[in-house]
Amino acid sequence: MNFKNNNRLEIIDKKPISVFNGPRSSEAFARDIVNIKNISGDSKPFYVMDLGKIQDLINFWTSNLPRVQPYYAVNCNYDTVLMNVLASSPSMGFFANSKEMVEKIFEFTDDSSRIFYGNSLLTGNNLNIAVKRNIPYITFYSLYDLKKIALQCPEVKLVLEVNIQSDVISEDPSTHMGASIEEVPSILAAIYKLNLHLVGFSFSVGQDKQHPMAYRNAFTVMRSLFEMAEDFGLGMMSFINIGSGFSASNILEGRQFKIIADEINNSIDYFFPSTEYPNLNISAKPGKFFAASAFSLLTNIISKDIVDADAIVDQNYSTQRSAYIYKINEGCYGSFSCKINNTIIPKCSPLFDEDASEDGQHFYGSVVGPSDCQIDIIQEVCHFRKMNVGEWLIWENMGAYSLSSYEEPFELESTESLPPPVFYFVSNEDWQGIINGSNKMENQNSLESFYYQPLLTESVVGSIEDVHSIASTEEYEDEDTMEKLQELFNFFESVYS
Repeated sequence: MNFKNNNRLEIIDKKPISVFNGPRSSEAFARDIVNIKNISGDSKPFYVMDLGKIQDLINFWTSNLPRVQPYYAVNCNYDTVLMNVLASSPSMGFFANSKEMVEKIFEFTDDSSRIFYGNSLLTGNNLNIAVKRNIPYITFYSLYDLKKIALQCPEVKLVLEVNIQSDVISEDPSTHMGASIEEVPSILAAIYKLNLHLVGFSFSVGQDKQHPMAYRNAFTVMRSLFEMAEDFGLGMMSFINIGSGFSASNILEGRQFKIIADEINNSIDYFFPSTEYPNLNISAKPGKFFAASAFSLLTNIISKDIVDADAIVDQNYSTQRSAYIYKINEGCYGSFSCKINNTIIPKCSPLFDEDASEDGQHFYGSVVGPSDCQIDIIQEVCHFRKMNVGEWLIWENMGAYSLSSYEEPFELESTESLPPPVFYFVSNEDWQGIINGSNKMENQNSLESFYYQPLLTESVVGSIEDVHSIASTEEYEDEDTMEKLQELFNFFESVYS
């Protein structure tokens, strides 16, 4: 059995990254991992992450919104590999909504100028972190916040969060944050009286209200607020944050995002021309945009029940065929908490779709979590081939608000409460792009997490693709083959644990 050396391992923050000579899909990489896990009977859920997608998204953002600097919302997903890749990009900043997230950012960069801080509960303790870490920008939300800021950090640059859509119904809580338009004059007067330093405003149209006209209207309001601030003697404003809610789920087409980006660019040019505002800093707080599509979750079916199809689909659905309720080994109290806490709709498909029956029939079904709780319904309606217990489902776009649900501040003592492991991969071309981005950074701290172990890779691993080919043969009784399989599995089990 020959082992081809068409991939190698690199290391980021002590995490192994499988680097392939050519392009690789998340589905194909997940199949390789499953074949390794099947050797030992391991059916626990896991993630795969495509580092190349992060680099693609950074490039996509900067090409479509050249005047808008992204400040990645760290609470969305602070996986260490993801954070290192983002920190390696000179164009990337970080938004922290708590002092814990601020400290998390400093694990990847010591450049405080890359941080934008906003906590809806500005206690004295939360403000101390801004002073301690010399953070340049802080978002505040009300007149009440100003009194605490004046006492603890009067020199900081302030950004007022404004609720520009108080009359709009939205499921996104960020839409309802901030001072109302009616409250702004009294806040500006207080800033002038306290001799504080206001530099601009922040708004959010909401992730469920992403529409070009919403941004057009928002920039109209921003221009009025800039003029109002000058009238109050606060000088020319120089900062606008356009919020969050951006999605990259359809990045290959990118039509909706490009339409919105075009309107944002046009509004910036119209309301804030560079000739009039040469020092204007425009930013955003995208989280899901960069994190979601890079991660896919793999779950195993642990049981299934047969029901009538009309129990799952519309009652008027005329059929005598059966439907299936699949129970998987991850639920709403784990990775799928993103479904409850955010407007995220997980969707799955069979990992090995070639196992479909010869007649190619598809059946309706539902996917539920392991808890038997009424809210632990992951996907109410699915429609694909009949699945069996022990088979795998792949859930794409699972990088936002999923892994972070396992993290601090909770103390995790039980191994059953630990998050599923993440297996990382990237093409060699994308890897070189990441490294080149790190080399452009004036601060090289992020680069220190990257190093290469060629001897370890070439002598032990060979190619992860070979696991698939070995596992699919009938040569398990061959002593040499079994030895190679065990060697491979032991290695991957150790480095990915």
